[in-house]
Amino acid sequence: MGGRFFAGGAGRRMIAAGAGFALVASVLVVAGPAVAGEAAELPRAAPVAAAQASVVAASPAPTAPPLQPVLHPLAVEPGPAEGSAASPSSSDRGASPQAVGVAASAITGTLNYAERDGGPEVLPGATVTAIRFAADQSVLFQKSVTTADDGTFALTGLPAGDYYVEFTAAVDGEPAASDWYGSTSLNLYGTVIRLADSTEQRIYGFFSRASIITGHISCEQCDSAPDPADVTLELTASHPDPIGIATVRPEADGSYTFTLRTSELWGGFAIYALYSGSEDLSAVSQNPRVFPEYGGTAEQDLLLARDVQVQCSNVGTVPSVHALYWDYLHRSPTESDVRFWCYPAARDGLGVISASFVNSDEYRLIRIDNAYRTILGRAPDAGGRLAWLHGMQGGVLSTDDIETTFYASEEYFLQHGGTNTGFVAALYATLLHRSGTASEYAFWAKLVTQHSRAWVVAQFWDSTETISERVSSMYQLYLGRIPDPGGLDSWVSVALQVGDSGLRAGLTGSGEYASRAEYRYHEVN
Repeated sequence: MGGRFFAGGAGRRMIAAGAGFALVASVLVVAGPAVAGEAAELPRAAPVAAAQASVVAASPAPTAPPLQPVLHPLAVEPGPAEGSAASPSSSDRGASPQAVGVAASAITGTLNYAERDGGPEVLPGATVTAIRFAADQSVLFQKSVTTADDGTFALTGLPAGDYYVEFTAAVDGEPAASDWYGSTSLNLYGTVIRLADSTEQRIYGFFSRASIITGHISCEQCDSAPDPADVTLELTASHPDPIGIATVRPEADGSYTFTLRTSELWGGFAIYALYSGSEDLSAVSQNPRVFPEYGGTAEQDLLLARDVQVQCSNVGTVPSVHALYWDYLHRSPTESDVRFWCYPAARDGLGVISASFVNSDEYRLIRIDNAYRTILGRAPDAGGRLAWLHGMQGGVLSTDDIETTFYASEEYFLQHGGTNTGFVAALYATLLHRSGTASEYAFWAKLVTQHSRAWVVAQFWDSTETISERVSSMYQLYLGRIPDPGGLDSWVSVALQVGDSGLRAGLTGSGEYASRAEYRYHEVN
């Protein structure tokens, strides 16, 4: 039992409203919760509809779910607990039992805390608060006590009525947080306890360990995270309809955190990013599901797709073309660019288009400029830049040859000490991203003398270690993930046979790349 969300550690409570959630001074609880004792009929608030984001798309687009209307107890601060410096009467809020003319009742029990890898332990020094709400959700009565050393508590002198019980404690070095009696992942604010006159209800309280959902929100073709003022992140649960759990604003760097206190995490959660800014970004992100473990941390990054105009009759071509332009040429296509590729895409498929980008002069020049900057540490001279391009155009060398040729160049050799040992040490640091031993340096330095710098560069470039790293980098760039072991082995073999250009064309011509392009770019009319 027990569970409560604190969004971003701030302890803010939300209620569904509009396309997102509006901040209110209260917290969510699923309408019609279970009741200890008899079934209780809770007062109902007016239904609140969550409108879907209005985006006209040529193909189905992610939308915020219509959230189930919910009720909630108010966000109230626990009163001073009995036994504190305040007098006992000051721990009550609202009418006393004597004032309302009924016999006093009580809620008693024990509060336990569940360690992640162990059984429950009693929780002393926590605040236990019983709260009664009116039909308009104002507080009729509130009383707090502190748990004893053995975790027991007794809330006595309670008027008859329906109560929520809140537990507040600081555990595991965390700031003080709250949990509710009887809460679950779908009923975060708990079970109503019905007290008749002169009765006692004994309960077993459970303060849950925090489970964390964290990640980053980014946007396609953005140099930085979107403005936090323009983004709302919604956490929802479905059973069977979407239920709003909490909302947060991301930090300036795009990071976000939901903190969940409940021992029942079945079913997982969905996260939506809602965008309200002025850029051409989708109003609603995709809604990946996340499954945190009790007491653990689950990570989930989110992406706001960029809106692009429908210009091809064949669905999916426009997102793929936009993705290819950005990934290869670092720019967006013009309308005429997109229209140009519509027919070839339908006729030849994405793989042929990808190969065209790999072998385009614009991409070749990007690779030449990048090699000058990253390998030789300088801008290209105009003559050298043009000479390399002409060599590629004439088939004298491939796009991939530019890097290996620069590594074997006299200029690179002199930049690293002008010795074979210094040259080999630079290859270890640059291509393998590690240091070699003195004996390894001596071994390869001797081979430089026996063969050539170009021969040694080829051995490094075509080693499984180096190719595996390049394949992994391309997976991350083009597919947004690290390669699975089988995929890594397969593409390493491809790279050995057809080079990096064939590897790039193969990855960006794949169905997975096309699917991810539709995740990154959203077609609108």
